[in-house]
Amino acid sequence: MVAILAVLMIVAPPVVANSNDVILDYRADGVIDGEHDPDALWDSLERWQATGTPNYGSFEQAVSEALDQLTLGIAPSTPTSRPPAGEQSSNEVVPQATEQSRAFALPEPPRPRGDSRPPVAFMALSALAALLVLAGAAAAVTRRVRSRGS
Repeated sequence: MVAILAVLMIVAPPVVANSNDVILDYRADGVIDGEHDPDALWDSLERWQATGTPNYGSFEQAVSEALDQLTLGIAPSTPTSRPPAGEQSSNEVVPQATEQSRAFALPEPPRPRGDSRPPVAFMALSALAALLVLAGAAAAVTRRVRSRGS
């Protein structure tokens, strides 16, 4: 029995951080860069808002980024550049974009062309679709005429 407990203690997963650990992680440097459970991240949002602590928006952004990193399987990382502590004008800490977050950013849609005409491929497919509709209508009319004539 003691051997089983010893094995379970060795194999057991590390203790998961709670919402207080998430808040302390954020207050340390303005970034949630530790390994936190998604439930702890969500709970920390509720706890932060319930206490009425200012800067909820920036904390919510940091939690959102941490949840995104967990979802995408990206290891938490700290920002590449941060202003010195003396240059901050308020208590709010704004996290900087990391190289990893830029790598997973959505691509920008292509810019519209200067001319206002639709693409040639669109025009060709539209013409084919119109021909199919007309052929279907003609086939339906032909069947009705033949069935009444018989």
